[in-house]
Amino acid sequence: MIDETWQSRATVLAKQIAQVVSAELECKQLTTKLLDFTFKPRNRDAAEMGFLASPFELIFSAGYGTRFELEPLPQSKKQVLDLAWAIANGGLQERVWHRRIKFEVRLQDGEVIKGRSIYGLIQWPGKGRLVTYAPYDRPQQVLPESI
Repeated sequence: MIDETWQSRATVLAKQIAQVVSAELECKQLTTKLLDFTFKPRNRDAAEMGFLASPFELIFSAGYGTRFELEPLPQSKKQVLDLAWAIANGGLQERVWHRRIKFEVRLQDGEVIKGRSIYGLIQWPGKGRLVTYAPYDRPQQVLPESI
């Protein structure tokens, strides 16, 4: 049986994140069981981020290829908030090569999450390039406890 409240949980969370990080929110319903939320920063040098939500999982992504496959909401809520805060505060760094990416996300508590991904769509010629993203326009320095 599918929990039908996943859509409202995802929508409320996306609106709260957009408000906290001071970003424009775009929402698309891709299928009856898949929502796509994208956070567009005002600062052009900041990393765009977003998440895909379904009743079965949540996929959080940012930058060129930073990606986290998480549990569905509400289990992944804290992780999503932590990642969104970190990226909005300039905590994402990616090393981009032809078709692959290594990334580091520095969380509010100082923990660094490292990962890698492979993408067929990235056609980056030559040597790898380090991309360090700027903070969003004016994200709050600390996530509010009420979220």
